[in-house]
Amino acid sequence: MMIDERNQHGEGRVKRAASAAKDQTMHAYESSRDAVKHGAEATRAKASELGGKTAEQIDKNPLAVLFGGLAVGAFIGALLPKTERESKLFGKTGRDINARAKSAYQAAKEAGSQQIDELGLSGDAVKNQFNSLVDKAGGAAKNAGKAAAQGAKNPDQTATVNVEQA
Repeated sequence: MMIDERNQHGEGRVKRAASAAKDQTMHAYESSRDAVKHGAEATRAKASELGGKTAEQIDKNPLAVLFGGLAVGAFIGALLPKTERESKLFGKTGRDINARAKSAYQAAKEAGSQQIDELGLSGDAVKNQFNSLVDKAGGAAKNAGKAAAQGAKNPDQTATVNVEQA
């Protein structure tokens, strides 16, 4: 009879330990899930805010955005190497297209410069506005990441509190 009682006592302890482990696992899972949810909410809020600010900057400075886009496109195009296959396929036609593209680029560049001069903007002012926009976008992404980390650290807090603490 003693052995039976010991087995039952041991079985009860194992069941209680398993139940406690299950409860702790569920709590950890729920906390993690909530932290990820809050982090995602904070990231969405920051992204929405950034989108609004970006649209506002585009409305305020469409030329700066246009020239920034042209500069990025020209830079990427300059980095792409011409392949031997392109040279064989396009030959003279490719050289003609290239010459026309360069001419169009120069004309667009000159027209843009003239318009900037007419508006009284200097190249430095446009560059500063573009850099400011890029800095603000980077700052918003950084803040969203911090808010997500706060949400993971403090799953019991609301997303708003985590954003404020970030």
